Amino acid sequence: MPQNGPSISQSLMAGANLGGIREQHGETSGNDLIKIGDLQVCVGINGLIESCTVTANDPSHTITGVGLLAYSADGVTLYCSQYTDGFTGDSALPSVSIGVTDLKVGANVLAVVFGYIDKLRFFSEKELPVVACQQ
Repeated sequence: MPQNGPSISQSLMAGANLGGIREQHGETSGNDLIKIGDLQVCVGINGLIESCTVTANDPSHTITGVGLLAYSADGVTLYCSQYTDGFTGDSALPSVSIGVTDLKVGANVLAVVFGYIDKLRFFSEKELPVVACQQ
């Protein structure tokens, strides 16, 4: 379990939708400590892939966990979720994939990046178009 209460994964298993996730986990104090880069959701022969980079703004800060969620643009359908903890550095390269999807290039999704840095929670969401994965 993350250091600051129930995890988003636990909330999802308890049936929380994106609105519930925002309510339970959207209040953050760590957002100013990180930068999210290269956030993308793509589809290809291997299915749907969401990925990004998460970097501490100051290398003295430690990222301890990062997760990804991909929702339909309306926030109703969860396509995939992943959380990894145990990081001990100032950057992380999370990714999550699913093999079967009906999402097409050009569809919009909500990409959510969340986690912990120096025991503070970060949470960010962005609506993105699905792009074709580079093979």
